[in-house]
Amino acid sequence: MSQEIQKEEEKENQSPIVSKVYENVIIFKNLQINMDETLKKYQEQQIGPDIYKYNVISLPDNDKIQNDSKLKIFCEERDFNGILQNKDKQVQLNRFSMKSPKPELNLIKKLLLSMHVGEESWFKICNFSNQNEDSNENDKQTTVFRYFKIKIVEQQIIEKPLDLTALENRFLQFEKFRKDGNTLFNNSQFENAIKKYKKGINFMEAWPKIYDQDIQVQQKKKYYYYLFCSNMAQSYILLKEYEKAIMILEDIIPQCRGNEFEIKSYYRIIVCYMKTREFDKAERYLREVKHVCQLDVDQSQLFNWLEKECKPLKKVKI
Repeated sequence: MSQEIQKEEEKENQSPIVSKVYENVIIFKNLQINMDETLKKYQEQQIGPDIYKYNVISLPDNDKIQNDSKLKIFCEERDFNGILQNKDKQVQLNRFSMKSPKPELNLIKKLLLSMHVGEESWFKICNFSNQNEDSNENDKQTTVFRYFKIKIVEQQIIEKPLDLTALENRFLQFEKFRKDGNTLFNNSQFENAIKKYKKGINFMEAWPKIYDQDIQVQQKKKYYYYLFCSNMAQSYILLKEYEKAIMILEDIIPQCRGNEFEIKSYYRIIVCYMKTREFDKAERYLREVKHVCQLDVDQSQLFNWLEKECKPLKKVKI
């Protein structure tokens, strides 16, 4: 061992207070805390017969911890005298599954279920037990106190699969494909977003025939089809894969007359044909959108601008 390292270790052992920082959480390895004084700072809340909670950081609007979630937590344990327990395991970032069958974790699970993501709390636990098994009934019971300071850093919720025999759950599944795809899209993960939208379309193709006779169900189902196709087309455009976007848009434009996807699809296919320098086709769709669709002032100005952009480009020899 080098002399420098030895000096550092001697200095640490001699120091009455040694601290270590883990992501803004400070733990004092050799510091004894007065637990009564510490807990007086916070409002007491009883969450069990022998369990009391003291909120250090309270975020009641955040997600509540769920039974089937996975967590990242900091956990600090001290005894009645404020001495740190299990020093080697303290204040490490632990991954914790609420489904863990370990008996020693049952108590911690109860504490976690009273918390929200981002919260930090002290817990005072009073466990009553006899001093020894041979003691008489007249022997006094001793109170053993345990203190835990827990911070919830992150929660991952394990989603249960939907019962797809119920019609409402099938539409909830559509919503899930939409939200997951849009999240990926907003994070510029366009290829993965396309995969999610395609899953939505594939899920639609495996539709039970029993629901096909309901007109409202058919309309709602078509809405999601146009939505997935429209979002896929825009994803391909941003990937500069214009031919793939054109294939989708040419297919859905005749189907979505009068709905919210019609004008949007015309705009996108015109842009795609301008990008691929197929100006005759771009002009054809420009004429069509003006003839078929009821455009408001802003939309008319947008397509007039596209037409002005298209005409000079058409004259350029390649």
